[in-house]
Amino acid sequence: MVWNRGRPQQRGPGETENVGFGNLPVRAILPGLIVVIFYNLYGSFYPGNVPGIASTVNTALLLILPWITIILFGRGSSALGVSRNALLINICWGTLAGVSWRASSLLLNLALLQLSGVEASRWVWLQAIVFVPWVEEIFFRGYLGLTLSDRCGRGWANLFQAVLFTLQPSHLAQGFPGLISIFIFGLGAGWLVQRRGSVCIGVAAHAAANALLWALVGFA
Repeated sequence: MVWNRGRPQQRGPGETENVGFGNLPVRAILPGLIVVIFYNLYGSFYPGNVPGIASTVNTALLLILPWITIILFGRGSSALGVSRNALLINICWGTLAGVSWRASSLLLNLALLQLSGVEASRWVWLQAIVFVPWVEEIFFRGYLGLTLSDRCGRGWANLFQAVLFTLQPSHLAQGFPGLISIFIFGLGAGWLVQRRGSVCIGVAAHAAANALLWALVGFA
């Protein structure tokens, strides 16, 4: 049983502590919503070619806003879904989910394999496997998704964060049908995070998916 704003809620089979323990109020994520919606709209005018400074500023804001917010509102990292509970299990399930999604998504977006021959530096690998999954999962699935779940319900919150995630300019540049698989990943990662109560499973899924792609590119 989980306590959510003073009200007990029954936890389903297989669920760990979920949203509700020290959650942020919706007003706390308004700056983040403004940033991501503005950047998505701005990026739609530069499909596949967002100015570097705009991309850098956006990434910096996605990175720091969640952490500044929990400090200002006196919450712990659990409000973002950052938890070490069942860490190894979450990493294992997340890795399996990420590899499965990437394998199936390539059927929808075979154009990604046209990256063959592109030399990826260590910094690119580090970004793709560590930095990007950490930043995006905490922002979209934790900061936005878990906070909105408490107000709007899991389904609507998950749908909303997945749409915002899919409409990121770097994803829009992939076009259809790649966007379909990205949206499915956003929904799936959001569901896993809500189910397990930890963004670690989302980070693991995201990192595994990116690692598999770059591994395929490297060996193609």
